[in-house]
Amino acid sequence: MKSKIEGWLSAGGQPEAGISLLEEGGSSGFFIRILRADPKGNSGFIRRLLCFRYQVIEDARQRASRTIREDFPFLNDPGCPIELKALITDKFSSFYAYRGFHRQLFDCTSLTECADKARKILSSYKENRMIYTELEYYRDHKQILGIHPVFASFSRIRGYRSMDVKDLVKKQQKLKHNIWRIQSELQKGDKPHLDAERKMSLDNKQAELAEINRILGDE
Repeated sequence: MKSKIEGWLSAGGQPEAGISLLEEGGSSGFFIRILRADPKGNSGFIRRLLCFRYQVIEDARQRASRTIREDFPFLNDPGCPIELKALITDKFSSFYAYRGFHRQLFDCTSLTECADKARKILSSYKENRMIYTELEYYRDHKQILGIHPVFASFSRIRGYRSMDVKDLVKKQQKLKHNIWRIQSELQKGDKPHLDAERKMSLDNKQAELAEINRILGDE
């Protein structure tokens, strides 16, 4: 199978052919249907999944054990935007989540469990790529792209520092209610396709609440 993957990569790594290789390798029918719903959009994920599963290295992309800070040296710069440094923790979390869910996929015993793991794999992968896009854009253009939700959250946090106490208390109560609502939605588990977005929103709102608590002395 490894030689087939290497041949597929040499031929250009078309996503449709990659999906066929995953199907040949025993991936579940449900997982295959998810990928076939958007082959082009999942092309990067398909390449990485096949290379990871069969221990294949893409020669054109091979890099000798480089670290994240070697790839993005600006992270060591004192003037590096704090949002980008905050994203590094999220990047590693999403990568390890992706790797963990991928391994669990092979132990699924039901279609429902397989569907849940497949969604989580794609969600973790897309979060990781969103972070990489921010890092690569700043490295190449020395400007913030600002698509990731963390930038809007940090902007709001900065704004809290200029608010009066009355408005801060109102915002504090609103955030507590929003956090409770999101946690309730996650506990219901009735819309797993929204879990990743909800968790990201929850993390950002909890960070905002922590800052307001700090300003008000409610830590």
